[in-house]
Amino acid sequence: MRRWRRWLRWGVPYQGFSASWVAKQAALAGVLGALLALLVYLQLRATGQHVPFGQLWALATALVLLAWLMVALERAPGPPPPPADTTIPPALPFPQVARWERRLLAANDDPEWYERVVRDRIRTVVADRLRLRHGIRLATEPERARAVLGDPLYEFLTQPLTHAPDPVELARLLTRMEEL
Repeated sequence: MRRWRRWLRWGVPYQGFSASWVAKQAALAGVLGALLALLVYLQLRATGQHVPFGQLWALATALVLLAWLMVALERAPGPPPPPADTTIPPALPFPQVARWERRLLAANDDPEWYERVVRDRIRTVVADRLRLRHGIRLATEPERARAVLGDPLYEFLTQPLTHAPDPVELARLLTRMEEL
């Protein structure tokens, strides 16, 4: 049995089940099938029996191809390895943090951009919290909103900015937002 396996291994080297690999295997199997069919055909003719050569060739080619494919399946690689460890480094627990950090750093020198991009998003979050938790609308009930938010946060959200808040001031405002 080992001898047959050794003979069967000399097909086209396994490169994965691509169309070109299967075509090369089929072509080589056809050539070997023709040689085997010729040997069997001559043997049968010598004994006085007649079998059409085309049928012998098709059968021999199919058998060679099947044997090679079975050998290739034995040698086929196993399942793919598990993906590499893709855990997020401890410094950045969420990928969005890095993006916001870059935005905040870029906005330090441009109060107009800071107001338009960063503060508007913060205002949306605070307005939703006020509406859902306190039943207050920031746009229509400014006095009640000021009482709940406190002067620094209310002014940050409603007054035009002259400068972007520094990290300490922003941390204070975010702490107040979290308390809502």
